[in-house]
Amino acid sequence: MDVTAGTRATAISAAVVMAAGLTIILYGVVRNDLARSLGGACLTMTSLTLIALVAIKRWVTDTSEDRRLLAASIREAQAEKSRYFAAKAALENEQGRLTRDAAIDRRRAAVAAMAEREALHQQFEEKRAQLVCETFEMAFEMARQVPDEHARADDKRDVVIQFPVQQQEQAPARARSRGHNVVGP
Repeated sequence: MDVTAGTRATAISAAVVMAAGLTIILYGVVRNDLARSLGGACLTMTSLTLIALVAIKRWVTDTSEDRRLLAASIREAQAEKSRYFAAKAALENEQGRLTRDAAIDRRRAAVAAMAEREALHQQFEEKRAQLVCETFEMAFEMARQVPDEHARADDKRDVVIQFPVQQQEQAPARARSRGHNVVGP
């Protein structure tokens, strides 16, 4: 029984008054005195009321069950909080691991792309060199075949050499003809 000292004192004094009231009632009944019997009955009812009030107060202010429920709720909340922090730490670790793995994969992909690019560049250069060689071979073959034709037509070489000279001589004549509102070629 978890009651305070004041409540205990009130309950004890009510019990003493009730015992006194019952004694007075019995004495009034034995003496056939109505006033004493009524006075003892009033004291008894007053003490019973005080005892009832003490019981009601104890019942109303008894928080032991609520405290027990609150303590259980606090323990459950603490357990949930620690589970939450553990899950959060695990999630952060997993995210960190995934970030590191993604960075490693990006670096690997970049290295692979650079290697592939270098291989393609080298392949391109080899193909280009091959095409240049083939072009030079074809040009050489054509050059070996062309001198025979030039030996027969020496006058064509002279035309090619004289052509720029002829154009320079014709340029002033065109300028004169355009000056007279004549449309030139």
